[in-house]
Amino acid sequence: MNLRCTYCQTPFSVGWMEKLAALQRMEAENLLHYDAFCPRCRRANTVSRQRLEQFTPGWREGLMSEKITGKVDWYNSSRGFGVIIGSDDEEYFVHSSRLSPDIKELKIGTRLIFEVSPRPRYKGGHESNQVNWTGGYEAIHVELDNSPVPEPPPVIKQTPHVTQTPSIDSGTDYWYQSYSTGTNTNNQLGHKKEPLETKVVGVTYEGRQSIVALLRTGEEVLLVREPDNPYDGNAIKVVRKEGQCFGFISRDIAASLASKFDKYGKSVEAIVVSLTKGYSSDSNLGVTIQFNIPETSNDDAGHEL
Repeated sequence: MNLRCTYCQTPFSVGWMEKLAALQRMEAENLLHYDAFCPRCRRANTVSRQRLEQFTPGWREGLMSEKITGKVDWYNSSRGFGVIIGSDDEEYFVHSSRLSPDIKELKIGTRLIFEVSPRPRYKGGHESNQVNWTGGYEAIHVELDNSPVPEPPPVIKQTPHVTQTPSIDSGTDYWYQSYSTGTNTNNQLGHKKEPLETKVVGVTYEGRQSIVALLRTGEEVLLVREPDNPYDGNAIKVVRKEGQCFGFISRDIAASLASKFDKYGKSVEAIVVSLTKGYSSDSNLGVTIQFNIPETSNDDAGHEL
C-alpha cells in the first residue's frame, strides 16, 4: 500500500507484513486506526482500519504460519535474542521468550524448526505492550530440529594441474580471492581490478524497507565502518548520502574487508546496481550494490591514494 506523508509529502509504502502486524494489533485492542511513520520526518500518518483491510485481502489467513527450518546465525545469551537464517535464506529475529522449554542454550549453527510471525518492536523492553512496527520477521514456537542431517554430496577428486595466469576476463570471483590472498595478479598484468558486487543484508530490519523503497538504480551510497557495533566488530553499514542506514555488508565479506576499511580511514563510495522484489506486490525489496575495495599503501606499494 503506497502512502504520501501529509507533512513532508515524501512517498513511502506499507508492506504486507507491516499491514498484518497492524491489523493483528487493532483486532486485539479494538483500535480503529494505525499510525504509519514517515521514513523521512518520522511523523505519524493515520491510516484507517477500513483502508488497511481493503488493501490486505485474506489478512486473517495470512496470520497462520507454517513451520520452517533454519540455523542460528548469532545469539546473545546475556540479552536473550539473536538471528536465525531460515532454509529460505531469510533472516528471522528470535527472542528467548519464543524458545521451547527444552532449549537450554543456542549456539551458532544450531538447527531449529519454527513458525514465522510479523516482527514488532517493543518500546521499554520486550514485555512492553507499546508496539511500533519496524519491518522484518520473528521466529515463534521455536524448537530444536532433530530430523536427520542430509549427507553432503561426495567430493570429486581432481587431477592436480599447473596454475596458469588468468585472462583479462577472469571474473569477479577470481579477483576477490586473489585480492583476499594478496596475489594481485591483475596488477601484474596491468589490468584494473574489477568492482565487487554483493547483496546488502539486514534490509528487512528496523524499518529499513521504507528507506530501501526510496532508492533508485544508479544511486550513489556510502559504506561506513561501524567498529562499535554490538553484534559484529567488523560491521560495515550501507547508508544513503543523507545518512539513512538501510543495511550491512554480509558478515563473511565484512570480516575480510574490515582491516582495509580501517586503514583507508574514510567511507567508501558504492553504486546501487539493482533493486529486487518477489512475486507479490507486497514482498520485501532487496538491494545489490557494487564498489571497489579501498587500496592502502600496504596493498600496493606503487599505488597513490
